Amino acid sequence: MTDALLFVHQVGARALVAFAVVLGVWGAYLYFRRESLTGGFRSSFLIMTKRREAVYLAGAAWIVAIAYLRGFATG
Repeated sequence: MTDALLFVHQVGARALVAFAVVLGVWGAYLYFRRESLTGGFRSSFLIMTKRREAVYLAGAAWIVAIAYLRGFATG
Protein backbone atom coordinates (compact mmCIF):
# COMPACT_ATOMS: atom_id res chain seq x y z
CA MET A 1 0.00 0.00 0.00
CA THR A 2 2.80 2.41 0.88
CA ASP A 3 4.59 1.76 -2.41
CA ALA A 4 1.43 2.44 -4.39
CA LEU A 5 0.80 5.67 -2.52
CA LEU A 6 4.39 6.78 -3.06
CA PHE A 7 4.11 6.00 -6.76
CA VAL A 8 0.90 8.02 -7.13
CA HIS A 9 2.48 10.93 -5.26
CA GLN A 10 5.57 10.90 -7.48
CA VAL A 11 3.52 10.78 -10.67
CA GLY A 12 1.34 13.66 -9.44
CA ALA A 13 4.39 15.75 -8.54
CA ARG A 14 5.94 15.18 -11.96
CA ALA A 15 2.66 16.07 -13.66
CA LEU A 16 2.44 19.36 -11.74
CA VAL A 17 6.01 20.29 -12.66
CA ALA A 18 5.33 19.50 -16.32
CA PHE A 19 2.11 21.52 -16.15
CA ALA A 20 3.98 24.48 -14.65
CA VAL A 21 6.55 24.31 -17.46
CA VAL A 22 3.76 24.30 -20.04
CA LEU A 23 2.21 27.34 -18.34
CA GLY A 24 5.58 29.10 -18.38
CA VAL A 25 6.03 28.46 -22.10
CA TRP A 26 2.44 29.49 -22.80
CA GLY A 27 2.84 32.71 -20.82
CA ALA A 28 6.13 33.53 -22.54
CA TYR A 29 4.51 32.88 -25.92
CA LEU A 30 1.69 35.27 -25.12
CA TYR A 31 4.16 37.87 -23.88
CA PHE A 32 6.42 37.79 -26.94
CA ARG A 33 3.40 37.88 -29.24
CA ARG A 34 2.29 40.99 -27.29
CA GLU A 35 -1.09 39.41 -26.55
CA SER A 36 -3.06 39.82 -23.37
CA LEU A 37 -3.60 36.88 -21.05
CA THR A 38 -6.44 34.65 -22.07
CA GLY A 39 -9.11 33.25 -19.81
CA GLY A 40 -7.77 29.76 -20.48
CA PHE A 41 -4.32 30.73 -19.28
CA ARG A 42 -5.64 32.29 -16.09
CA SER A 43 -8.01 29.44 -15.33
CA SER A 44 -5.27 26.86 -15.85
CA PHE A 45 -3.66 28.05 -12.62
CA LEU A 46 -6.79 26.87 -10.80
CA ILE A 47 -5.88 23.27 -11.67
CA MET A 48 -2.69 23.42 -9.56
CA THR A 49 -2.98 23.26 -5.77
CA LYS A 50 -3.16 26.68 -3.98
CA ARG A 51 0.22 26.26 -2.33
CA ARG A 52 2.06 25.53 -5.57
CA GLU A 53 0.35 28.41 -7.34
CA ALA A 54 1.50 30.77 -4.60
CA VAL A 55 5.07 29.50 -4.87
CA TYR A 56 5.20 29.90 -8.65
CA LEU A 57 3.63 33.33 -8.65
CA ALA A 58 5.80 34.52 -5.76
CA GLY A 59 8.89 33.21 -7.54
CA ALA A 60 7.90 35.04 -10.69
CA ALA A 61 7.34 38.24 -8.73
CA TRP A 62 10.78 37.95 -7.10
CA ILE A 63 12.44 37.40 -10.48
CA VAL A 64 10.75 40.49 -11.90
CA ALA A 65 11.64 42.56 -8.82
CA ILE A 66 15.30 41.48 -9.01
CA ALA A 67 15.42 42.29 -12.73
CA TYR A 68 14.01 45.76 -12.10
CA LEU A 69 16.41 46.41 -9.25
CA ARG A 70 19.29 45.28 -11.43
CA GLY A 71 18.10 47.68 -14.10
CA PHE A 72 17.98 50.56 -11.62
CA ALA A 73 21.46 49.72 -10.34
CA THR A 74 23.05 49.73 -13.78
CA GLY A 75 21.35 52.94 -14.80
